[in-house]
Amino acid sequence: MVKKSTKRRSPHIQAQDTALELATSMGWRNVSMADIAATSGIGLGELLHLYPSKSAVISGIVDRIDETMLNGIPADSFKEPARDRLFDIIMARFDATASYRDALIAIAKAEASDPVRSLCHLIRLRRSLVLMLEASGLSTTGLRGHLRLKGLALIYANAVRVWVGDDSADLAKTMAALDRGLVNAEKFANFGKSNRNAEGMSESAA
Repeated sequence: MVKKSTKRRSPHIQAQDTALELATSMGWRNVSMADIAATSGIGLGELLHLYPSKSAVISGIVDRIDETMLNGIPADSFKEPARDRLFDIIMARFDATASYRDALIAIAKAEASDPVRSLCHLIRLRRSLVLMLEASGLSTTGLRGHLRLKGLALIYANAVRVWVGDDSADLAKTMAALDRGLVNAEKFANFGKSNRNAEGMSESAA
C-alpha cells in the first residue's frame, strides 16, 4: 500500500504523484481512477473533474515534465550552437523524469499494448518534440521543420531506449547515444541550423 504524503501539494500534483507511485507498486494496468482517488485522499468526483481518465493523468504528467524542462533553460543559451542547446534541453528532460523513472517505464510498457492509447501518446509526444526544437531555436514549420520533427522523433526514441537500461550515475550511455544521433542528424536537411543564424531572427516560440 502506498503511503500518503503529508506534504501539501496541489490536487493536480497530488493526483499525478499518486498515479506514479501506484504505477510502480501495482503496475499501471491494475491502477484505476478509484485507486488514485483513494490513495491520494482526493474525492473520486473531484479527481474526475481534474483528470477524466488515466490518459489525462499521463498527459498532465508530461505537461509537468515539459514545464520543468523548459524552466531549466538558461536565458543566455542562444549563445551556444543549436545542436548543443538541443542536447542540453533533451538531457534536461531526462533529468526532470529522474525521480519517477521506474513509474514512467511501467506506464510506457502498459500503454504500448493499447494501439489507441499509444497513438494518443504519440500525438502528445509530438507536442513535446516541437517544444524541444523551438526552445533550441529551430523552426518546426514547413518541410524543413517536418523533417526535423521526424528526425528528432527517431533520435529521441533511441535515446529513451538507451535511457531505460542506463544504470550509470550520470546517464553517460544516454548522453552518448543522444550526441551520436544529433551529430548524424546535423548532416541532413540543416537539422541543427538555428533560425537566428539562418535568418537573423528567431522563428521559434518563446
